[in-house]
Amino acid sequence: MSVQSEDQIDDIRRLIALHQAWLKDPPSGEKADLSRTDLSGMDLSGINLSKASLTAATLTGTILARANLQETDFFAADLSGADMSYADLSRAVLRGVVLKGAKLNNANLDDTDFRGGTVMNASGQTEGRKSADLTDCMMDFATMARAEMTGANLEGTSLIGANLCGAKLTGASLVDADLSDADLSDANLSDARIERANFVRTSFAGASFTRAKISEANFENADLDGVEMKDVDLSSSTLSGTHVMLTVKDLKPHIKRAFEDHEKWIETNGVDGRRASVEKESLRFVDLSGQNLSGMMLRESNLAEADLSNGIMMMTDLAGANLARANLHGATLLGANLAGANLEGANLTGAKLYPIEVRDRSGKSTGRMRKTNLDRANMTGVRLGKTDLTTCSMEGTRFS
Repeated sequence: MSVQSEDQIDDIRRLIALHQAWLKDPPSGEKADLSRTDLSGMDLSGINLSKASLTAATLTGTILARANLQETDFFAADLSGADMSYADLSRAVLRGVVLKGAKLNNANLDDTDFRGGTVMNASGQTEGRKSADLTDCMMDFATMARAEMTGANLEGTSLIGANLCGAKLTGASLVDADLSDADLSDANLSDARIERANFVRTSFAGASFTRAKISEANFENADLDGVEMKDVDLSSSTLSGTHVMLTVKDLKPHIKRAFEDHEKWIETNGVDGRRASVEKESLRFVDLSGQNLSGMMLRESNLAEADLSNGIMMMTDLAGANLARANLHGATLLGANLAGANLEGANLTGAKLYPIEVRDRSGKSTGRMRKTNLDRANMTGVRLGKTDLTTCSMEGTRFS
């Protein structure tokens, strides 16, 4: 049915009125079946359509603010641009729906089913989506506890302050989504696609990110206590204030192998393994404390906020590397190359930056000494304590 005349609009309102009566006293009315009905653009604010059937209905731009839509069946419906702010959609069926650009701020979506779903019409055409389309929705401060959102497309959606406790987001797409200050405690985000998502101050206590594809997400000051991160790469994401540190095991396979080979190279004096070249890679928030990285090539790599405390980095090449706010407390940097490196806000207290004797492959002295190179390095705000830099090369080094 399409809304093309006043008579058709009147017929829709008659069916809605019968539904209101049915909700109060079933024998006196009739449950509304508005499947495949065009309700686009109608103002149905505050209406009670709980338990009604709107399978494959068209509700583009429909106003359903503060409506009672508990257990309503919207299977395969088109709700693009609809306004459902403050509506109660708890336990509603929203499988295969299109909600692109819809407003659901402060809506109740507890236990709602957003999985994909399709249905065939009388003409043999498929209606609905294999994945529910929630792109560019406004869902700020909505409550979506235990919502079933497996495979849902939430690209560009705003979920600021939303309650998604226990929600199932397995395989969902959260590209460019904003979930800052949201609560995703015990949520399942396994296999989700998460790119450039904003999770500032978000709670993930007890959540699972197993096998999630995470890229450039912002987890600043998020609560990640007890989170399952199996087979997850967080190296390109911001983890400031989370107290979470990555290990070598959490890094990309080729980087992990490089570190393992370098360890063998160090242990066997170069007989086994190989000297690692990990240049222009992301090693942010990685815990490398106490590790021997001597001779490793780390030119232009991003080690911002990494933990390198008490590490051994004799003659390590860190030229042009980003070591902003890195912890280098007690690190041994004899003869290391830090030319052009960014050490802004780094902790170098107790670090050793003395020259080192250069030896040949057989271990014999060459009679030459190699200084730690800080030429053109950015040392703004570096914590030095009593660290001695007098023997370093510091041509063009900046301290402010």
